Amino acid sequence: MNKESAKEIIAFGKSHVNGWRNKRTRELGNYYKALNHNKIVDNCALFESYHAVTTTGNIYAIYQQLCKEKPDIQKYWVYITKNPLTLEIATDKNTHLVKYESKEYFQLLATAKYLFNDTSFMPYFVKRSDQIYINTWHGTPLKTLGKDIINAGITNHKNIQRNILSTDYLMMPNHFTAEKLITAHDCNGILPAKVFITGNPRVDRNFLNRETLLKRYDLPKDKKILLYAPTWKKEAKDTTEDDIKELISQIDQLQTTLGDDTKVLLKSHYFIFEAFVKLGFSDAIVPDWVDTNEYLGLVDGLITDYSSIFFDYLPNNKPVYFYMPDLEEYKNVRGLYLDVENLPGNVYYEFDDLLQGVTQPEAEYMAQSHLNREYYMKEFCSFDDGQSAKRIIDIVFNKNENYESVSFKNNKKTLAFYTGGLFNNGITTSLINLTKQIDYDKYEVIIFDFDNIARYAEKQTNLARLDKRVKVIYKFGRVPFSFKANVAKDLFLRQGAYGKNVKIDEVSEYYQTDFRRAMGNFIPDVIIDFGGYNKVMNALIGFSPAKKKILFYHTLVEEEYNKMVNNRYTHRWNLKIIFSMYNYFDEVVSVSDSAAKENQQAIKRYSPKANTSNMKTLENLVNGDDIVDNIEEGEQLNLVYHGDGLIVSKKTTSNTVSQMTMVNTLDKESIHFVSAARMSPEKNHIMMIKAFKQVAKHTPNIKLHLLGSGPIMEDIRHTILSEGLENNVYLYGHLDAPHYLISQCDAAVLFSQYEGQGLFILEAMITGLPVIGTNVPGIQSVIDSGKNGLLVSCDMDGMVTGFNAYINGQVPKAAFDYKQYNQAIMDKFESLVNN
Repeated sequence: MNKESAKEIIAFGKSHVNGWRNKRTRELGNYYKALNHNKIVDNCALFESYHAVTTTGNIYAIYQQLCKEKPDIQKYWVYITKNPLTLEIATDKNTHLVKYESKEYFQLLATAKYLFNDTSFMPYFVKRSDQIYINTWHGTPLKTLGKDIINAGITNHKNIQRNILSTDYLMMPNHFTAEKLITAHDCNGILPAKVFITGNPRVDRNFLNRETLLKRYDLPKDKKILLYAPTWKKEAKDTTEDDIKELISQIDQLQTTLGDDTKVLLKSHYFIFEAFVKLGFSDAIVPDWVDTNEYLGLVDGLITDYSSIFFDYLPNNKPVYFYMPDLEEYKNVRGLYLDVENLPGNVYYEFDDLLQGVTQPEAEYMAQSHLNREYYMKEFCSFDDGQSAKRIIDIVFNKNENYESVSFKNNKKTLAFYTGGLFNNGITTSLINLTKQIDYDKYEVIIFDFDNIARYAEKQTNLARLDKRVKVIYKFGRVPFSFKANVAKDLFLRQGAYGKNVKIDEVSEYYQTDFRRAMGNFIPDVIIDFGGYNKVMNALIGFSPAKKKILFYHTLVEEEYNKMVNNRYTHRWNLKIIFSMYNYFDEVVSVSDSAAKENQQAIKRYSPKANTSNMKTLENLVNGDDIVDNIEEGEQLNLVYHGDGLIVSKKTTSNTVSQMTMVNTLDKESIHFVSAARMSPEKNHIMMIKAFKQVAKHTPNIKLHLLGSGPIMEDIRHTILSEGLENNVYLYGHLDAPHYLISQCDAAVLFSQYEGQGLFILEAMITGLPVIGTNVPGIQSVIDSGKNGLLVSCDMDGMVTGFNAYINGQVPKAAFDYKQYNQAIMDKFESLVNN
């Protein structure tokens, strides 16, 4: 062993030992070992509500019913802070309190047979196949959820989505909630869980004996009780003393208005309860440990706004008052599913009007909203009959599924794609085009990618360009692993599947665990590494339990393996691992016949154990309709708007604002060449510019338009300036809709060292331009030289020849039927995913 190798091994070992000193890493390591090596405990149920902040709500109601029907089951309640209710729960001999994220918690999360939650488990959670995960959610939504939230970040819903996909049973209060919750989290059509309409278990607590509840909570028997339960719209850290005092002032005004015959109480959100206590207002507020629905069973009226609490209260047939002073702002920021004009009670926008409303005689007030109440009870509360928890126990523990249910899993084949990152490149364009050609009557299409999409405007733009029927699942969060598994995984990521120190069974276990963590119970029929460059995603897909696994290569892999940018190999260390995973995929696909031959030979050289007989070809699709539309739009825009430049596209950003992309007008006296490609060394931009200079010496009226972006863009800019071509060569960067500009040019050139296929050539042919390309794999499969374009040698002389050939009228062009071309590709795609 040489000195450098010894240093590398020592550094590798130190990094892992140091990493293991982190407490959370060790905790998750114990969780990982329990997940994969400890047995499931059948007589064990874990209960967690609102991330262990409370011990109330739906989960508490189910727990109470389970104590009655299955008293011998060992029940574990997760808590952060003990309170009177947790202490009461602990008096049951078969109930145990478990500190949230303690060592015991992680053991139970990994081994308890039954997992109950009303929100979500954290991102490290992995649902084992033998566990039964029951999620009830926490109420019928008036306000929007998940992707439907107007101002939500693009990935904000990711952990709820992940939990929904992990559930075995979703117990929903009504069909409306089931539809909104599942659809707003992109799970409709692919959800493996059984969805039952059971009613809200927590509403069962509304029907307990009122006298008993009054005594339990030390409330007056001779007074009416009015509960004020507003939504809290700020984070705890942003809540000020003035905010708290304003609520207290409102309580005081209500109390003064209603007099001594009524007791007014405030129910705050659990995360601001402590703020009231610290300011000395604990007497005016319902303790946060109290089960809200038990309170609802004894109050005589409810004031709320956007909270789902009013749905829970409707079965009590008492007045509900809605106070919404910020309605318009809330609708524009969060969004509402239902029209407030039809709520089952009056809506007040001023507090003085609310004060008048609560003094109205009850019978008179109830009569005003009688029809709305009837509708809401039928539509949203018909299963809230006091038997919801009983139904859930019967379904889960007695296996009696003869209750109302609805399926959110259709019979379509599921296709999951790792995108390759959604950067501005040919892979992304190819994927976008594919999503717009797939038959959605036959397939559910899922994009699977890292959640860093939220940090890149470029990625978000491309995500929005996908077909609207595509669903998106995000990989995110901390992956649990043992010390042993982490070492095995990192050795694999250095040496590949056949490395001499790689324990492939441990690597496989690690990635299968992470796949379950990311996807839950959802296993795609076909999963596709469409990028072909990311070794982590490639391994996650290769080791996955998907029925069919496909790997795409959009280029010549050997050339990419050896490519350097700024004296560094850009893809070698990823591709080394990906080559070793070849045999874990059912199909490996190149995007042209010529590229497939080259790739097959390269794989044999770099991964001798690979069985390369499964190499297939599937050419890139072209979105010809969008290209034609973009050209027509450009023509119309330039007829309507007369300016100093050429308008190439228009993007409407709101009802009143449009953003137009404008470039310099192309003079009619010049010959205009155009090239659109990622600005990377293999695209040969710098050599092309120098060849162009030679031609321009003799034909000065020529221009070259370069579209695209990439790592050597500044080098290209510098070359243009150093060669004195700033008046002949134009650098545009990435354009979202470039085709009108392309169509205004005279000829298209692509002088790459290699291509997977050369998508730009196809797009240029749709615009009607003659095309010139280098005689290299990929482009060879598109241009039939002398018939539909011209192939030239991949050197300076060849490029000069190409430019001059067009100038001299020697480049043929032919009509390109992109619809016929696409249909042939889709027939091959059907065969690929179905065989």
